[in-house]
Amino acid sequence: MAAFEQATAIDATDPASLEQKRLASLGKARGLGAQGKGAEAIAVVNQLLDGANPEDAELLGPAYNALGDAHRAAGRLQDAALAYLTVDLVYNTNPAAHAEALAKLAAVWDEIGQPERGREARTALQATYPETSWARAGS
Repeated sequence: MAAFEQATAIDATDPASLEQKRLASLGKARGLGAQGKGAEAIAVVNQLLDGANPEDAELLGPAYNALGDAHRAAGRLQDAALAYLTVDLVYNTNPAAHAEALAKLAAVWDEIGQPERGREARTALQATYPETSWARAGS
């Protein structure tokens, strides 16, 4: 977390530094979510999303997955499902992020009490990304 904090604090002006700063923010959000600090993680991801290019699937797919993780950490399962669905429906051109979203969406649907939707997400994951760790973990 300390390294992410340092990286997000840099004064980035060139495109490469800005990209690294965005990735550090994403790492910070994931770390906060993993520590159970869902509200803080949500704030970090929302700040990242506010300044992002809506066409940047390489950043926004993982960002919405991090947002879903943050909502789950905060106990907000409906909001988590919406974040993962955003990746599934909008930012699905990033295969790694899409596979992660489908796996996590399957789990959230089960937690919400929608097992049929969970099965649909798992089926899509297995059919589209069978060789990923996400598909192997869910099988």
